[in-house]
Amino acid sequence: MPRRAPNGRPSIAKGRDGYWHAWVDFGRDPTTGKRLRTHVKKATRKAATAAVAELETERATGVRRAPGSLGEWLDGWLAGVESSRKPSTARSYQGHARCYIVPRLGTIPLNALTTEDVEAMLAWCVSPSGPAISAVTAESVRRTLRAALNEAVRRGRLVRNPAQWARSPRGPVVEVDTIALSDIPAIVAQLGESPMRARWLLALTTGMRQGEVLALRRADVDVAAGVVHVTGSLTRGTWRHGCVDPVACAACRCRTTPCPQPCSRHTRPCPKPCPTGCTGHARGCPNKFGGGLIRETTKSGSRRTVPVADGVLAALREHLRVSAEAALSCGRAATANDYLFCHAEDGRPINPRDDWGRWGKLLAAAGVRHYRVHSARHFVATQVLADGTDIKTIMAMLGWSSPALATHYAHAVEENGRRAASRIAAVVLGTAN
Repeated sequence: MPRRAPNGRPSIAKGRDGYWHAWVDFGRDPTTGKRLRTHVKKATRKAATAAVAELETERATGVRRAPGSLGEWLDGWLAGVESSRKPSTARSYQGHARCYIVPRLGTIPLNALTTEDVEAMLAWCVSPSGPAISAVTAESVRRTLRAALNEAVRRGRLVRNPAQWARSPRGPVVEVDTIALSDIPAIVAQLGESPMRARWLLALTTGMRQGEVLALRRADVDVAAGVVHVTGSLTRGTWRHGCVDPVACAACRCRTTPCPQPCSRHTRPCPKPCPTGCTGHARGCPNKFGGGLIRETTKSGSRRTVPVADGVLAALREHLRVSAEAALSCGRAATANDYLFCHAEDGRPINPRDDWGRWGKLLAAAGVRHYRVHSARHFVATQVLADGTDIKTIMAMLGWSSPALATHYAHAVEENGRRAASRIAAVVLGTAN
C-alpha cells in the first residue's frame, strides 16, 4: 500500500507499468474553471519525489517550468506577430528582440527568467558598454518583452510575467528636435508653386504624421467645412517568402563574410554576416508577398478631424484642381478614392522614401539645416503648447494618446508656466489690467 501523503501534498504511487506517478495541483484555470494538474512519471520513487518537490516550489513562487529558451519562445512569438500586428509594429518588435533582448537573455530557459534578469538587460541597454540607447527606448524594449511573455502566460507556459514589474532605467527627459521658428519663412518661401506645396503646408500647420498625409484620399478633404479627415496611415509592409524552401531561396543573397575594414560602402555600422539557415532577404524571392506600400489604421487606431487654416485650404483646393487635370492628361479620371498626393499616371501613392528625398532637397534649397520630416510635427506641437492651447485640444489635433507626451516639449511647457505665474502675480499684486 502506498503511504498516504499529508494534506495538501500529492501522493506518490507505483503504477502497474513499474513507474512512480504523482499529480501536482496548480489550482483552476481562471477562464475555463478547469482544474490544472501536472503529471509526474519517474523510474524511481526518489526521482518522483524530487520532481514533485520542484513542481511544488514552482507553485509556491508562481513560476511554471517550461522547456525551451527565451530565444526559442521569441522566435515563435514573432512569427505570429507578423500576421496579427501592423507591419511597423512587427518590425519594431523584431528589432528589439534581435538587438537587445536575445543577445543578453536569449539562452536563458524561459522558466528560469527572473525580473532581475530583465532589469540587468535594461541596464546594459543604456550603459556606455552596451548599445547606449535612451531610457525611452529601453522602456520600449521592456514593453516588447512584456508583450511576448504575456502571451506565454496566456498559453500556460508561465504563471507570472517577469517583465511586468521590471523597473526601466531612469534618464533625462530628451527634448525633441523641432524646426527653428526662424527657419520657417525660408522653407515656406521655397515652396513657391511647387506641386507638393499643399503637402508641406499640411505638415507645417497641422502636425500630421508623414504616413497620415501620404494616406489621405481626395474624399478626406472637406473644402466646404475647412477640415481634413485623418482616416489611415501609409506604411511599408515586410516582404515574406512564398517559396517552398526559404533557406535555399535566401542562400544566394546571404552575407557570408564581414566587410573589409575600413569599409567605404557603409556609413552606418556594417551588417553582420547572416546566421546559418538564414531565411531573410525575402525581397528577392520570386514568390514574395506581404510587402510594398500598405494603407493601415493610424498609430492610435482611431480617426480624427483636423481643422485647416484658410491659406492651407486654398493650397489644397488648388492641388485638387491641378492633380485632377494631371490625371486627365494621363488618360484617367481622378476619383474620390484616389490618393490626394499620388502619381498622376496610375494613382499610386507617393513612396515615403521619395517624400524624404523631396523634403531634403527643399531644406537644402531654402538654405537651412537638415531636419527630419517628423520634425514638422514637433514644430506644430511646440507652437500650440507655447501658445497656451489646452491639452485636450492638442491631443485631438495631433492624435496623441496621452497628455504625458507634452513632457517632451519642456521648453514650451515652461513658457506656459511662466505666463500663468505672471497672470496670477498680476491679480494678487493688483497690477492686472
